[in-house]
Amino acid sequence: MSGPAGGSKQLPKLELTVEEIPYLRSVLSEELGYVESEQLEDEAELSSKRAVKDQLDNGYLQLTYHQGATLAQTIAEHIEYMEEEGDDQGWRAAQLEMWEKFEERLDAYVETLEKL
Repeated sequence: MSGPAGGSKQLPKLELTVEEIPYLRSVLSEELGYVESEQLEDEAELSSKRAVKDQLDNGYLQLTYHQGATLAQTIAEHIEYMEEEGDDQGWRAAQLEMWEKFEERLDAYVETLEKL
């Protein structure tokens, strides 16, 4: 016998730090602007990024597996971009470290979602 008919599991929460929220908002705004300006047809990716951005004010994210995987890909690309840009002033090192820690937590979160 399975769970209740039509019942959906409560998605786990990924808590966000005060430092992460503005950076996430910035990256997602940039991504959404790019995706919309390129008029890419991937509506699923677009709505996934919008859903994540809309949750930032909550201080946590409650994502589906697809949303989590899309965000993980976006963050991985952002980290790669930052590493390629280099760090002349030394200010990016702290930001990069924050992103890498977030990426680790996000990856663990996505693994949890995959098991649901």
